[in-house]
Amino acid sequence: MGRFIAILCCLVVFAAAGIVALSGGFKKGEVPEESAEPSVSGATILQLSDLETDDTQLSAIETSEKYKLYITSPNTGNEAIDLALSSRVDTLTNRFISECDVEQQGRSELTIKYDLAKVMDKLYSVCFYITEKKMPLYETVESCESYIFDAQTGKAISNADIFTEEYNGFFNAKIAESVAEENGTSAEAYSNINFHASVLIGDDSICLVYPQDTSEGRSLKKHFIPIAEAYNHITDEYKIFDVNEEDIPVENEDPIIDVEDDPFTNTADIPEGIDPTKPVIAFTFDDGPNGSTTKRIVDALKEHGARATFFIVGDRIGSEKQIDAMQYAVEAGCEIANHTWSHAKLTKLDSEGIKEEIEKVNDALEDAIGIRTSLLRPPGGSTNEETLKAIKYPVIKWDVDTRDWESRDADAVVEQIKANVQDGSIVLMHDLYKSTAEAVEKILPWLIEQGYQVVTVSELMQIKGVEMERSVVYYSAN
Repeated sequence: MGRFIAILCCLVVFAAAGIVALSGGFKKGEVPEESAEPSVSGATILQLSDLETDDTQLSAIETSEKYKLYITSPNTGNEAIDLALSSRVDTLTNRFISECDVEQQGRSELTIKYDLAKVMDKLYSVCFYITEKKMPLYETVESCESYIFDAQTGKAISNADIFTEEYNGFFNAKIAESVAEENGTSAEAYSNINFHASVLIGDDSICLVYPQDTSEGRSLKKHFIPIAEAYNHITDEYKIFDVNEEDIPVENEDPIIDVEDDPFTNTADIPEGIDPTKPVIAFTFDDGPNGSTTKRIVDALKEHGARATFFIVGDRIGSEKQIDAMQYAVEAGCEIANHTWSHAKLTKLDSEGIKEEIEKVNDALEDAIGIRTSLLRPPGGSTNEETLKAIKYPVIKWDVDTRDWESRDADAVVEQIKANVQDGSIVLMHDLYKSTAEAVEKILPWLIEQGYQVVTVSELMQIKGVEMERSVVYYSAN
């Protein structure tokens, strides 16, 4: 309890702190030396043009034998906003501390820095940058997450409120152009990639922050878009920016749209009681339904106010027991999705074979429980450029693989989730095994204690403001 009070006190002391960064580097496995005591930066509210100028200050808050923390929390002056953001910092900090190995040699390090911009005196836009260096490898892993608030009411606002439906595709295309130019390649090479960009808004530009894997670990990159260039993708309610009309791109008034390429629309509602400032993850289950184990998993989800997405194999839909299990999941608020008819490896099929594997499932589901699916998970996660062209649905993979099919051990599944889950994660499991059902019963109380909210894939994307697109692969909502 004393540690948490100390953290909160320090957050107040360092509320005026600006961007925070760790300096110096270590080789993998090398135990770092003691860092000098950091100084405190004075800037809080930045112009986007200043984002690269103040990246050297440290605010040390807490150290122990296992870890060192360098964190700051924004101070907007709005109590509701500041409370929400400091609560998120606490959640990130507590999760990191809980993951530090008691037996480790040397200290793991966590840095949380931020950019904060006040937008036209109406909004606050915040982007957290999280840098983790965990022993024993001590490799750098960077991630980011962004939030937007009404400057007067303190209410959280989603990207989907500010931007039109196709905004994610627009941002992805802009990043693809930048990456292609940097690498001397064509933007077409990145056309099916979702860069999972966090969005930081300024008065005259938008900063897209996205992760990039390198030989040194995962780092973050920034790409700037002038507000005028993105103006057509801003909803009427938030067209609050001063832009020159001649700088706004002219849109085609009568676009010709191929029905097959019509933008995908996520119709999921955000569940009541979900707090968008707290971590949200999606549970997914492949290869079912399996009657008793599927129902047992659904019962565990219901008990803890959670939901999940079940990726159904079509040739398992036949019996009344399996149909009943799917209906049971739907009535509990869960989502049914497509895992092909025969669990075929799609990369070995032609386009017609792929379409048949997918639509045969939809036809059977419509006959059985009156629904058609809108998401696809390819068996084994196998895709290539040709298969993606034939798949007219968002393709859902995962960033947390429990390997429950391999271990058939509930405790091993629980440990896989604890070690790898993060805000925005999509967790892969299979509803065929009793051990998986037992793992779900064990892990849900722990996740809730850590502040996680467990929802379906479509709900996760809606909550995180990720606009899914057809033929695009998603590993998480980050």
